[in-house]
Amino acid sequence: MNKYISEAAFDVLGKRWTGLIIKSLMKEGNRHYMEIIAEIPELSYVMLSKRITVGIRNH
Repeated sequence: MNKYISEAAFDVLGKRWTGLIIKSLMKEGNRHYMEIIAEIPELSYVMLSKRITVGIRNH
C-alpha cells in the first residue's frame, strides 16, 4: 500500500467519531444527517458535517 494513502487513511479514521459515523453509514439504505445524529446523540451536526467533508475530500 502506498505510504501516503495509508497515512491519510489513519489520519481520517483515527479522529473522534469517525468509527461511529462509518458504522451508522454501513446500515442498509440511505442515511440522512438527522438519522446519524439520532444514533450518536453526543455528535453535533457541525462535527458530522466536518467528518463527512474530510472523508469526501480524501476520497
